[in-house]
Amino acid sequence: MGLLGHILSVKAGVPYEHLVRDRTLNVLGMNDTKINLSENDIKRFPVGHVNGSEVEAPRIPDVIAGAGAFRSTANDLLKYLSANMGLLHTELGDSISLQHLIRHPGITENPMNYNEYVALAWRVLTDLGTETLTHQGAINGWNSFVGFTAAKQTGVVILCSCDSTDADTNNLAFVLLQLTDAHNLTWQGEK
Repeated sequence: MGLLGHILSVKAGVPYEHLVRDRTLNVLGMNDTKINLSENDIKRFPVGHVNGSEVEAPRIPDVIAGAGAFRSTANDLLKYLSANMGLLHTELGDSISLQHLIRHPGITENPMNYNEYVALAWRVLTDLGTETLTHQGAINGWNSFVGFTAAKQTGVVILCSCDSTDADTNNLAFVLLQLTDAHNLTWQGEK
């Protein structure tokens, strides 16, 4: 994704953040999703944590910004989720649908043992009756999950200012999407 973002940026002749902002974020009204944060933005975004200690956000080089340099809010990600679920209709509808097409088989690593495939930046999990699309991201001190089952009109956005080893947001999301039971959750904190 980092290389793809760089190639698109070079081809368009603009920085990656501007390209995404102009072509996607502005269309979806995602005003709180950005790479370069103002002083006011920095105060609004949470501090990351690893093992209970605060950490600074690592700087992702511009050349691989497409691999996770953006920061966002839950409200903005809910707009993105709504567009992907077909609940928010914009000029991006056809492009969004193309992102959902299965490109190749994936590795089955989910508590439901669903069949897994890969679309464009989405995991496609299926019990051969219903498809659930998910995407998760993590960087030291933060992790996130966006997922939905369009047929059930259910979606989940989880943002955590904690390391992925501190909280099991992936399985929590599967519980919230009602794909698995709570017994699949793990906790890494004190007992």
